[in-house]
Amino acid sequence: MSNINSTPTVHVTGIVNAPIGEVWSLYSPFGEMTKWWPIYKTMSLDAPGKDEIGAVRSFSFKNNERTISEKLISRDDETHTMQYDLVQMTPEISGISAISTVVSMTAISPEQTEITWRNWVDGSSVAISMIKDTQAKGYQDGIASLNRHFNPLLGKVTVTIDSIKNLPESLIPINPYVIVELDGKDHQTTKPNFPFSSTFNDTFEFDLFSKQGKLAFGAMDAKPGSDNLIGTAVLDLHKFESNKPTTQDLDLGTGVTLSVTVTMELLADSLTLPLTDKEQAFVSFKEMADKMNEVMESLRAEEQPRWEYDNYDIKPMPKRVKGLPRSQALSPHKLGRMGERSLSFI
Repeated sequence: MSNINSTPTVHVTGIVNAPIGEVWSLYSPFGEMTKWWPIYKTMSLDAPGKDEIGAVRSFSFKNNERTISEKLISRDDETHTMQYDLVQMTPEISGISAISTVVSMTAISPEQTEITWRNWVDGSSVAISMIKDTQAKGYQDGIASLNRHFNPLLGKVTVTIDSIKNLPESLIPINPYVIVELDGKDHQTTKPNFPFSSTFNDTFEFDLFSKQGKLAFGAMDAKPGSDNLIGTAVLDLHKFESNKPTTQDLDLGTGVTLSVTVTMELLADSLTLPLTDKEQAFVSFKEMADKMNEVMESLRAEEQPRWEYDNYDIKPMPKRVKGLPRSQALSPHKLGRMGERSLSFI
C-alpha cells in the first residue's frame, strides 16, 4: 500500500454532466465497470464474489494482453470516495512495487459532478515516468466514458470559420485567430495567419453530447507576450435544423463581425436539437400560463365590473370597497410572468 498522504503521482479532475447520486450509483459497484467503460474485455469479482470491503476484482483489456487485480480498501457512500490498491499485474512492470488509487466525487451543481482520480505509485523513477502519462490518459478516458453513458451521442456539429471583418485600424496590424467552444467543454482554435490575414476557412468537427447546444466563439489578437480579446459571440443550436448548413455574420460586440458556417447533423430522426429538461419544463409552464390567460380573457369579456360597497361596524364612517370584481384580480398572464422570472432566477 502506498502512502496516500503524500503528493499523488497522478492527479486528474473532470466533469460529468449528471447528478452525483446517479454517477456514484453507476461507478461504486466494484466489479461492474464494463457496463459503462468500453476499454475492458472482462471484469469480475474473485471468490467469494461479494461486493464488500476487501473484495478483489480481476480484469483484462480489449487492446492489450495485460491482466490486473485490485483490492477494495474503502468506500464511503456519503463522501462519495473509494480507495483500491493493486494486488497483481500480469505481465509485471519492472520497478513498480505498489499502486494505490483514490477516486472522489463532488457535486458542483444538481446536474454536474466533479470527479477526481488520484494515484500513488511506489517504484523506481524510471518505471513511474513510463506509466504515469498512460494512467492519466486512462483516467481522462474514464471520465469521458461516464459522460458518454449519461449523455449519449446526439450527433455532430461542423463549424467553418470563414473570415473576420471590420477589424479596427491600429499602428500594429491586428493578427486575429478564433477559439470555438461547444457547451463550455470542447474547444478548438484557428491559427493566426501570417502576415495578418483575416480570412481563415478552417473547419472543425465536434461530437454533440449535450442538449445545452451552446456554440461559443472568441476572437483574439495574437500579440507578443499576451494576446488581446477582440470579442465574443454565442450561437444557440436549438435554432438550427439538422443537415442544413447555415452561414451567419456574428456581431462580436465591438463592431467586428465573424463569418461562420455551421452544420448540425443529428443521429435521431429529428429536425432540431431537443430541449434540456429545465428548458422543457419552462416551455410547459409557459404554455399552461398562456392557456389560463386565454380563459381569464374570455371571462373578462363576459363580465361587467361590479364594485360593491360595505360599511364599517362603527358609524358614521365613509363607505369602503367590498372586495374586487373578478376582472380586477391578478391575471394568469401576470402570475405566469412571476413564475417565469422565479424559474429564471433559480
